[in-house]
Amino acid sequence: MSPQQAPSVPSAGVTPSAPVVTGTGRGPLDADPPRVLGGPRTGLPGWCPSRVRTAVGELGALVRLVPRTPVLTGAARAEAVAVTAAPTGLQRAPAAGTARPVVLVHGYLTSDQCWDPLLPHLRRAGFHDVTTLRYDTLRTDITQAAAVLARAVRTLVRRSGADGVHLIGYSLGGLAVRYAVQRLGTDAEALGAITVVTPHQGTVLARAAVGPAAGQMRTGSALLAGLPAIGTERDVRWSLIAAKSDPVVSVSSATAGHHAASVCVPGCGHLSVIASPYTADAVIRHLLHVEAGDRTGGGLPLAG
Repeated sequence: MSPQQAPSVPSAGVTPSAPVVTGTGRGPLDADPPRVLGGPRTGLPGWCPSRVRTAVGELGALVRLVPRTPVLTGAARAEAVAVTAAPTGLQRAPAAGTARPVVLVHGYLTSDQCWDPLLPHLRRAGFHDVTTLRYDTLRTDITQAAAVLARAVRTLVRRSGADGVHLIGYSLGGLAVRYAVQRLGTDAEALGAITVVTPHQGTVLARAAVGPAAGQMRTGSALLAGLPAIGTERDVRWSLIAAKSDPVVSVSSATAGHHAASVCVPGCGHLSVIASPYTADAVIRHLLHVEAGDRTGGGLPLAG
């Protein structure tokens, strides 16, 4: 989404101090890579200070995430996928006129606790009805996770009385979101969909991973090749978030070929991006844009 297209919406208290990268907004697939809005270009080779900071951030994120990674046992099965409520104080039906529910889907080898840094930003922005999807990423494939997500969304819409929901997926979770929207009919309930460092075009590092979902994340996999282009489904407003220094999922893959509705967060890698205040800012801005757009009957489809 280009700056010219986005309406003026406050970012609900998230104030990033670093530039972000966005698409050029010329069409569904930009020929040029995302450009940096503001900020100097150092051109320094090797381990420049920004790369050192990114590496330190990745290590810190790894330390935070490892204790929260689910311990797998022989009893774990794909059917163990379950929807769990967000922490007490966030999970409640929205009152009339407030924001729609939000569903969060975590990524490979992480748990739903990876969303902890984002939850306070959602609450401050008025998104109080938050649900997370929990699943075993080593034993569940993308289609199975997407099927549980689709059922959960339908249940959430009936329970809340809302006219739709927002979906947010991190890494592998973004592919579950995309599959549910594009293949399982969740486009009827999803007003907005955000993916964060999701391998829309695959990742070569998936060849070193294990589990059925790992094979589906490989570049050129049958599952990825069979999905339609993002933005072809009805009335779903997408935002694709990449990390500038991500060695796992390239910017091109995370933005589905530098899509016009993409944002690239600088100074972050695959792990640290989920806790970045710049990511929170991009997420909240998109949610508020979709809320405002739908309430005025317009909405914010992909550029092009």
